[in-house]
Amino acid sequence: PLDALLARFLAHLTAAGFAETTREGYELGLARFIAHLAEQGVHRGADVTVRHLEAYQNHLVTRGSRTEGPLALSTQAGRIAQVRQFFRFLLKQGHLLADPSVILETPRLPRKLPGRILTIAEVKRLLMAPDVKKTLGLRNRAILELLYATGVRVGELTALGVADLDHVAGELTVQRGKGGRGRLVPAGRAACQWVRRYLDDARPQLARRRGESALFLSWRGRRMHGKDVLEMLGRYVKTARIPGRVTPHTMRHTFATHLLRGKASLRHIQELLGHARLTTTQVYTRVDLTDLKEVYRRCHPRGRE
Repeated sequence: PLDALLARFLAHLTAAGFAETTREGYELGLARFIAHLAEQGVHRGADVTVRHLEAYQNHLVTRGSRTEGPLALSTQAGRIAQVRQFFRFLLKQGHLLADPSVILETPRLPRKLPGRILTIAEVKRLLMAPDVKKTLGLRNRAILELLYATGVRVGELTALGVADLDHVAGELTVQRGKGGRGRLVPAGRAACQWVRRYLDDARPQLARRRGESALFLSWRGRRMHGKDVLEMLGRYVKTARIPGRVTPHTMRHTFATHLLRGKASLRHIQELLGHARLTTTQVYTRVDLTDLKEVYRRCHPRGRE
C-alpha cells in the first residue's frame, strides 16, 4: 500500500540525516499526492501508471491550491520533485520494476534575486538590539551573531547541538544541511564569544532537562524552532528601526552578499552556504550587478537621463 511505502520513505530520509523540516515537507506533499491517487481508485505503488501521474501534474496546474486555483510554479516544482524522489526510492528498493515518474516535467522557474539585503549599518543596529543583561536577550544576541557570521539556514541553526561549535578553533559543524549534506563553517571570533557568554550565563538558566543537547533553548527549556527565531528577529527589526521584512534567510543573503563585496570567490561562498551547485550561488553576482546599476544611475551623467 502507498501509505506503507511512504512510511518507509520517510524513515529513509530520517536515517539519511535529512532535516526535520525537509522530512515534514515530503510527508505533507506526498500525503496529498497519495490522497489524489486514492480519489482515482489507486492505493498500491505498483498500480501507479504514467496516466495517473499526468493527471496529478494537471491537478497541480488547475486545482492544486485550497482556493481551487493553480499552485505557484515553485510549489508545483517542489511537489513534482518530491514525487520523483519517492519513486526513485521505490525503484531502488525493488518495490517497482520501472519508474513512471520520469515523464513528469518540472516547470521552469525564473531565477529570483535574493530579496532584502541589509546594509552593514543595519546589521550593527540589529545585533545591538537585544538586551544582553536579560537571559533571553543574551541568547538572542548569540543567535543573531551566529546567523550573520555563518550564513546558516534557520533549520540548520535550530538543529545545532552544544558540541557543534568549537570555540577554540572558531568553527561551526553543520551536521544536517540541506539534502543531508554536512559542512564545516568558520564562525568568527565575535560570534564565538557571544555564544560562549550565552553558554556560561544564559543557557544554564534555560536548561530544565538533564542531558538536553540542543544549543539554543526556548524559555521552556526545549530546542527552539524556526518560527521562534523568525518571531524573535521580527521584534528586533522593529527595535532597530529597519524598514521592510527581515527573515533568517535575509541574514543568509546578507552574509553572502557582504562576502562577495569583500572579494570572496564564488567557490568559497558556495562552500560556506552549503550549495550543491555553483549556479545557485551565482545569483549573488546579479545582486551586486543590481547595486552597480544603481550607482551608475545616480552617478553617471548618462545614467540620470
